[in-house]
Amino acid sequence: DDRVALVTNTKEDKNTFNVFSNMNITPECISFYGNLIGNDSLEFISKDYDLLINFFKSNPELTLLSSKTKAKFRVGFESAENQLNDLIFSNKIKKFKSFKLELIKYLNLIKWKTYLKDLKGLELL
Repeated sequence: DDRVALVTNTKEDKNTFNVFSNMNITPECISFYGNLIGNDSLEFISKDYDLLINFFKSNPELTLLSSKTKAKFRVGFESAENQLNDLIFSNKIKKFKSFKLELIKYLNLIKWKTYLKDLKGLELL
């Protein structure tokens, strides 16, 4: 049972894999009608998450993926679609480590201790 999921993007280089996950989504994973058709993305959205971390700025594919994902609470950046996230961080945060520290601080403030232990395991740079 996944409780916390991280959605992020790689560099613009198409030969680079996402170091944060084994899932890969590209424009080819989206049908003409705007439906997700890639196996990775379909598997990802088939699960329920307590916390979805949208660690990306403006990205149409990841915005679609996040919007189709069942999550109780979402966090992300102000440059992403405003209706996408429940907790929105400034675009000034560039590194995941800084984002994680801020997220832990706010989850403590809103008493979401359930997710804090899951976040401690995310040792991403």
